Amino acid sequence: MKQIHKINRRLSKQIFVGNVAIGGDSPISVQSMTNTDTCDVDSTVNQILSLENAGADLVRGCRFQLWMQQRHSKK
Repeated sequence: MKQIHKINRRLSKQIFVGNVAIGGDSPISVQSMTNTDTCDVDSTVNQILSLENAGADLVRGCRFQLWMQQRHSKK
């Protein structure tokens, strides 16, 4: 990929999530988060596979039902 503009990156410590390097002088990683109910294993796995096929390096999961309950209880 041809760099058009100089990007000034903030110095940070490199960490690894599995074999994906994040921070430091690592290339930018594509990350996403599931929005399915993780109790619905089939839907969650399908979403993870779709994200992988789209080029995601890292997919995070969320206990969607718990998150929704907590979100609505704060209102």
